[in-house]
Amino acid sequence: MALSRRKDELVKELKDFRDGKQYRASVEMLARVSDDRKKVGIELEHKGVTRPDGSELMVGDWSPIVRAKFQLNPLLSVSALVTFRVLSIDPLTIFLKPLNLDPKSPPPTAPISAPKGFSGEIAASADVKDFETLGWACATNALKDEAIDEETFLGDIERVLAQRERILRDRLGKNDWRLLYMVFGETDRVQHMMFRHWDTQHPGYSKEAAERGVTFFGRKMPIKDTIAEIYRQADRIVGEVWRRVNDGKTQLMIVSDHGFAPFRTGVHLNKWLYDHGYLAVKDTKEIAKVKVPDLFKSKLPFPYVDWSNTRAYSLGLGKIYLNIKDREPRGIVDPKDAEALEREIAAALEADVDPDTKKPFVKKAYLARDIYPDRGKNMREGDRDNSEDIVLGFQEGYRVSWESTLGGFTHDVGDVEHLLDKGHFLVPNRQKWSGDHCSVDPSLVTGIFFSTQRFQAPTDAPVPDVRHCAPTILQYFGLAIPAGLRAPLQPVR
Repeated sequence: MALSRRKDELVKELKDFRDGKQYRASVEMLARVSDDRKKVGIELEHKGVTRPDGSELMVGDWSPIVRAKFQLNPLLSVSALVTFRVLSIDPLTIFLKPLNLDPKSPPPTAPISAPKGFSGEIAASADVKDFETLGWACATNALKDEAIDEETFLGDIERVLAQRERILRDRLGKNDWRLLYMVFGETDRVQHMMFRHWDTQHPGYSKEAAERGVTFFGRKMPIKDTIAEIYRQADRIVGEVWRRVNDGKTQLMIVSDHGFAPFRTGVHLNKWLYDHGYLAVKDTKEIAKVKVPDLFKSKLPFPYVDWSNTRAYSLGLGKIYLNIKDREPRGIVDPKDAEALEREIAAALEADVDPDTKKPFVKKAYLARDIYPDRGKNMREGDRDNSEDIVLGFQEGYRVSWESTLGGFTHDVGDVEHLLDKGHFLVPNRQKWSGDHCSVDPSLVTGIFFSTQRFQAPTDAPVPDVRHCAPTILQYFGLAIPAGLRAPLQPVR
C-alpha cells in the first residue's frame, strides 16, 4: 500500500515538473562563530568549508568554490557551484554569490557550452579546475544594492579575472585551435561601479572617498585608480598572450564593442513623454503604487498608463515604442502616421534641454527605420517586429533612468499631489553604478580595434567597428561571408 502511494506521488511530481510547475530546492548550510569571535566554522551539506590551509574562515576571507546538490524532483538533481565571503562577525554576515551551474555536470536541459561536454573538459584541466559559469560573474548588482562593500567587489573582480586567465592559458597551451576567442568583462564591470570616484562632476563624487586606500591586485592605491589598474591588468594579459602566439603566423585582435561615459543623470522617458502629451496616465494613485522591485515582478509593467490616449511609451535602454494599431494590444496610432510621429518625437527630444544646464541631454534620436535597413523583413508569418521605433543616444553624463528601463514613470512618489507637474524628468544618479555606455550616443563611447595585422580602412564605413570583425575573420580562413554582413577589412601587405 505504501509503495503504491509513493508511486502515485512520484507520477504526480513528474507530471508537475513536465507541466513547468516551479519547484523550490534547498541545501543545508551551517555557520558557527568561534569562542574568540574571530573565526567562522561553515558546513555546507555537512562538509566543512575552510581556508586552503584547513583553518576556519575569518572576516574578509573568500571561501573556495564548493559544490551543492539541489534535488529538483525525484529524478533530477542539479549541481551548483557556491562561493561566499565572510563580511562580519558581529553581526554574522556572509555574502553568498549567485549560484553557478557546475561546468563538470550541467543539467541535461541547460547545456552551458557547445559542444555540450566542452565546459567539463575545461574544468577537468588541472590548471583550471572549477570556474564560475554565469555570463555576468562579477558582483556589480550586489554592490549597487549595497549588499557588499567595495573591497568585496574588487576582491571578486580579482577572483573572476584569475579564473578566466587560467582558462585562457589552458586553451593556449592545448595548441589544437585555429581560432581562439576569449572575453574579459572586468574592465567593463569596474568602470560601471567605480566611475563616481574618478569623475569629479558625478553627484556621488567625494574627494575623501575617492582618495580612500584599497588593495587591488596586490597594490595599495586610492580607490579612484582602480579603473586605471584594471586596464593595466588587461594590458598585462594581452602582453602574455602575444608572447605565447608571436610565431609569425598567428594574428591577434583586441576588440571592444564600446567605451564608457559617466552616468550622472537619469532620464525618466515616460515622464518626458507624459509632459509632451504622448503618454497618458489613469491617475496618480496608480503611479504611487509602482516601485522598482514591483516592476521586476510585474507581467504588465505599465499599470498607470491610459492606453486609449497614449501614442508612445518607453521600455528598455533608451527605447521608445509607438502604440501602433494591430501591433500593440491596445494600439491607437495608425501605421500610416507612424513615421511622422516618430520624427516629431525625435526632433522634440533633440531640441529639449536640461533645465539646470540649458544644454541638450539627447545627442541624437535615431529612427529604427533609418538605422535598421532590414527591419521587419524576412519575418515568418504570424511574427511581429519587436524592435523599438526610436533609439536614443544621450549626451555625456545622461542615461535612461533605472525606472524607465522597466516601464516605470518616475523615481519619487512621495509627493503624489505634484507627481504630474511638468518637469522633474531628470534625476541625479547617486547610485554606485556610476559609469555606463547603454543608451549613451555611440559616438561618445566608441570601442577599440587593435590588430597585429595592419588593415586598410573599411570600404563601407568611416572607421572599423565591431561588425567588421566576423567577416574579416571569415575572410582570413577563406570561408564564405554570409549576405548582410559588413565588408571585411583588407590586410595591408
